[in-house]
Amino acid sequence: MKDTAKISEVWTASGKPYLVCPGGMATGSQQYIDRHYTFGQMPEYLEEHTYIRTSGDDKVYEEDDPCLSFTVDRDVDVYILHGMPFLSLPAWLREFRDTGDFVYRPATEDPRNMRFRGLVKSYPKGRIILNGDLPKGMLTPEFRAGGGAGFCMYSVAIAPKK
Repeated sequence: MKDTAKISEVWTASGKPYLVCPGGMATGSQQYIDRHYTFGQMPEYLEEHTYIRTSGDDKVYEEDDPCLSFTVDRDVDVYILHGMPFLSLPAWLREFRDTGDFVYRPATEDPRNMRFRGLVKSYPKGRIILNGDLPKGMLTPEFRAGGGAGFCMYSVAIAPKK
């Protein structure tokens, strides 16, 4: 039986019902609650860990604003899969370590393939707050009017510390 952290009290700035998926962030798993995108080949260490299925539309929250929070029952490593269309990371993600891994999303309803960079940070038991995905200043009227086209919301996996 695999060891998983209990995730509770999920809060989102948008009020959308993100899903906690204990089955693992496996190849072929759905990425977002509001899109039909699925994950491509996944690093083995992520396939067994619970993930939170975020909303693709929540990509418009800026880096200084809380976007997602949840409570864990033990010390964990939080993995973020961050979309690669822009070179700049939100400031809060600069505290994460780059895993050196990439996940590719096969084209589904979107004709582009998207690449996501793996990042990880350790957190103690308790409340975890993750901020928005947009680097400061990117949320221009033009970006908002275009619905953030070409930019993707991050994905989150949670692994118990060993």
